[in-house]
Amino acid sequence: MPKEASSGRTGRPNGALGADFTAFGGFAPPGIEAAVRAGNAWMKGVGSLNEEMISFSQEQLSKCVEAGQSLLRCSSVEQAITMQCDLARNTIESCYREAGKLFTMTSDIARAALTQEERTESASAASAGED
Repeated sequence: MPKEASSGRTGRPNGALGADFTAFGGFAPPGIEAAVRAGNAWMKGVGSLNEEMISFSQEQLSKCVEAGQSLLRCSSVEQAITMQCDLARNTIESCYREAGKLFTMTSDIARAALTQEERTESASAASAGED
């Protein structure tokens, strides 16, 4: 039995290390490419969504700490109740604004992912028409 020209434990010619995925790309149908592009767009968008939520949470926590310190300085019950009502109103308003912003960001993420998929499908249809 002739011995194949492989070297080392890799079993690949010339002892090359790592996986050889160069030929794999030729077998990937356009649907897989579209899914990968859509997934990349989705993950990028989710990252920005995560950053926004963390930023908002930090901002709200800071506002609550400031409000707590202000409540400790109140000289009457009426003043404390007024301050708590203002804090509650401001918190609800900022949460409402943030919910709208997150909704818009989520819609943009979905639109970007869908656009990536459509772009790949139209490119594959164009290349199929050339054949």
